[in-house]
Amino acid sequence: SQSLLAQIAGILVEELLGISVQYVHGDDESTFFYGLNNCAGWESGVCYETIRDAGQASQANQSGHKLFSDPLPDVMFVPELQEWLFRPEEHPDTTAIPWNSSTAVGLGFAGFTSFAWMYIYQDSAVVAWEEDQYPLGLWRGYTHQKVLRYFDPPAKLIEDGVKAEVEGCQSDTAEIQSGMDRLAAMGWICRDSWWLTPQCAAEGLNWTQACVPVLDDDWGYFKPELYGALAQGKMLLAKLTVGYDLHWELVYYQAYRAAFLWWDTDNMFTAAEPLRVVVPGNGLFSAGDMPLNMAWQGMLQANEPLKHLLSNINIGNAQLDRLLSTASKAAEELDLTGPEMFQQVACEWLQKNSDTWSTWLLDARSCSRGEYFNEETSSCRACEPGKYSATDRNSGILVCRDCPAGYFCELLYTIPQPCMKG
Repeated sequence: SQSLLAQIAGILVEELLGISVQYVHGDDESTFFYGLNNCAGWESGVCYETIRDAGQASQANQSGHKLFSDPLPDVMFVPELQEWLFRPEEHPDTTAIPWNSSTAVGLGFAGFTSFAWMYIYQDSAVVAWEEDQYPLGLWRGYTHQKVLRYFDPPAKLIEDGVKAEVEGCQSDTAEIQSGMDRLAAMGWICRDSWWLTPQCAAEGLNWTQACVPVLDDDWGYFKPELYGALAQGKMLLAKLTVGYDLHWELVYYQAYRAAFLWWDTDNMFTAAEPLRVVVPGNGLFSAGDMPLNMAWQGMLQANEPLKHLLSNINIGNAQLDRLLSTASKAAEELDLTGPEMFQQVACEWLQKNSDTWSTWLLDARSCSRGEYFNEETSSCRACEPGKYSATDRNSGILVCRDCPAGYFCELLYTIPQPCMKG
């Protein structure tokens, strides 16, 4: 979804506003956040220093820590970032960003939710229901030993050599150790690199046979509300964080009868139509899980139409689901991947949804009282002193009119004020 939205925004910016666009790649949200803050090393997910002048930029570029040699940020707009990125405690390894003066500006919600959930394969759910009327789509089904017959035990994954991304129960990396500490505070218990819910840990040495395995992607994407709900639900779960690459391989090819955690705005597993498991407190997630569109502050100050467009990009859940489904089909049926796939899917969406994206553009309807639409600059401008803003009866848009005799009109006035005597 992040790549698709960036492609949609880029096409509109280039074709309608006439501004050239350069797409850049990042591994996850934090890298883009560092990029917006002009960090040297942002592509590697670190911030060695914040670049403030041409000398620093040139040096960072030569050392491979910056894509472009100019002192401007390599990243200027990113759709679908989250508020938790603004919290310093989420980045214990990074001290170079001046958190109280970040140059990344939130432009408003992207219009859809962006949650991590627990999923299972449809086949397992169908078998459980047809044979035993057992509800694998509800967390209560994971509180009883009966659920074990529909899943492989953790012991099978252990025997096959499936390993955690970070082995052990402690880490030398501050970010990962912070995640482990937060997980433990929620009641999870570590056993041989696996993290067990309290209910699973109560099985003692038998946990490798008595719990449902759950595949998690990466310590870099901590899912506090979901982790808390799974632990509080008294579910028999043993979670293994395997890293993004192995997570994709195991889940995509359905290597095991296991549950898995997945970010629902990613289309990687859409084609499999997995079943989302309803967990305790389902839907009661914090505003930090609402994705924001963010941009570099300096760019927004330079171009009003661009600022308006990027501030109004908004796609609802239903539209996003259709967009992801289209992307999944393009990848499967047309064998398209990467930029080529994003370009084609974005173009098709733009062609069919002008009624949505046309509302993102700055036009005469976008102006506020006291302003008028300047067609030469395609932007709203304040009526100058001596004029006031009024709605034209024929067009229905705001225009500037001369202040009538006996009245005065200051900047941004919408109603002429009578002059005092004298």
